[in-house]
Parts: sequence; structure tokens; C-alpha cells
Amino acid sequence: MALVLQDIASPLPLAMFVHLLDSQSTVWGGRDILSVSTAGWEAGDIFVQVHHFPLPSDVPMGEYQLEIGIHSRTDMQRFAIFEGGQPVADRLLLEPISITSR
Repeated sequence: MALVLQDIASPLPLAMFVHLLDSQSTVWGGRDILSVSTAGWEAGDIFVQVHHFPLPSDVPMGEYQLEIGIHSRTDMQRFAIFEGGQPVADRLLLEPISITSR
């Protein structure tokens, strides 16, 4: 889920990313896409996007984290995550998940 902070009149080249990371931050799968046009977004708009991505057949069993965020497709610069009005990170790490079988 993302909250739009300011009005956007024309399309911006953005992508929402989700990456499956192991304990060494190796990316084992993921997707970078934005399923809706940014043109016409207004401050206060909220959107939800679902990501589906296949895992490689050689992904080891174990604990992983999903990182999510938004970046510019132009320069790959990640947008800040805010807490209490202050930027605190450029991604969110979700609760760990376990891959126990294939």
C-alpha cells in the first residue's frame, strides 16, 4: 500500500519493487513494476499493488525477508520511507518468511 503525498499531473517513471532476500541480502526473486499510471494522482490517494513472481528452482530452503519500496525508473533512486514525518529508510523489510519445501 502506498500513500501519495503530492499531486502529480503528468506520468512519472516509477516502479514499486518487491525482492526476496537471504541473510546476505542476495536477491532470490522479485519484481519491479507499477501497475497504475501516476498521471492524475492526488495527495492523499492510496493504492495497493499485488506482486507475483516465480522463485528459481535452486532457491535454498531457509529464512528470507521481503523488501518493498518505490524507485524512479530513470535513475533507480529509491524514494524515502517516512516515520513521524522524518525519512528513515529507502525500503521496508517485512517479517521474515521461511521456505521449507519446493
